[in-house]
Amino acid sequence: MWLFFLLLGTGLWPGTGTMAQGSSAEVGSRDATGYIGTSPAFSPEALGPATNFGEDAEGVQPGWRVVPELSVKEAFTDNLFLTAGDEEQDFVTELTPRINIYGNARRATVRVNYALQGLLYANNGDENTHFHQLFSGGVCELVRQLVFLDGSATITQQNLTDTGRGVFTNFGPGTFLGGVGDNINVTGERTTVTTYGLSPYLVHRLGDWADAELRFGYDDVSNSGGDDPANGSASSTDSTSQRYYAKIESGSRFNELPWSATFDRRDIDYVRADSTTFQELLGSVTFIYSPEISLLGDLGYEDNDFSSAGDPGSGIIWDAGVRWTPSGRTTLEATYGRRFFGDRYFV
Repeated sequence: MWLFFLLLGTGLWPGTGTMAQGSSAEVGSRDATGYIGTSPAFSPEALGPATNFGEDAEGVQPGWRVVPELSVKEAFTDNLFLTAGDEEQDFVTELTPRINIYGNARRATVRVNYALQGLLYANNGDENTHFHQLFSGGVCELVRQLVFLDGSATITQQNLTDTGRGVFTNFGPGTFLGGVGDNINVTGERTTVTTYGLSPYLVHRLGDWADAELRFGYDDVSNSGGDDPANGSASSTDSTSQRYYAKIESGSRFNELPWSATFDRRDIDYVRADSTTFQELLGSVTFIYSPEISLLGDLGYEDNDFSSAGDPGSGIIWDAGVRWTPSGRTTLEATYGRRFFGDRYFV
């Protein structure tokens, strides 16, 4: 099953992380990178948009590229356990083999980044450990220019509490769509989060009148480790979700008055919490008064169902605003509107 998701995954890439309390210094590092494969056009940049396949992807030839890496780092921390008192220092050796896979077939694009992060503590050998980390993505064209399949698979580490004991994410040259969190500090409040998802969807162009998209999505989120009731149960956030999405937007015939209509519903079922539903129907229109000035408007309705002591979250949605584009490099936009929770502003 994992091989399936590795080859068909797409979508969720980690963003940023935060440095843990206490300080740590990287004493030195050395990376050894090797290359296997003979496709010079194969790189993350050359893969292009997800829906460009084979001969349709300009300048990209079908093929595979495998890039193995080995990272060795030595770090020092002056507060290994992130305690308020009795701080303990330690040297930590981080050994991380990694494999990056880039694939471009006639009707599929795949990207996989897997790392096995090993941590060795000089003075606290009992804390030696390792972490699996995965970011994978891909899209497959099932029916040419009509039906597609997205998928995703990720394995990351996250914290159970908001005590400020963060995980630092290390980005650097050669890193594929993200990095490996250092996980150096020992907190007992860390969990491994595994996610996977599949999303078949249909796209169709109605001449120069409109473009339509119809999509279903399924996602699964599970936690392992760090399930301490005193600090918050990781498994309380285990969930599955289904998304139903439909959108139609104007084609080139409406260049001076572009519009769109969207239906979006997401049902989330938690293992140890109440289920939630978010549902929205929204219409949008833009009146292009001049090349510099456009008037914006949204009108719709939302019907949400989630645990709340107040309003369950249903009602009319509306927004109105203006967009000013003085040059090709500058755009200013301001809107005012209202949802079930009150007024909202955007600049």
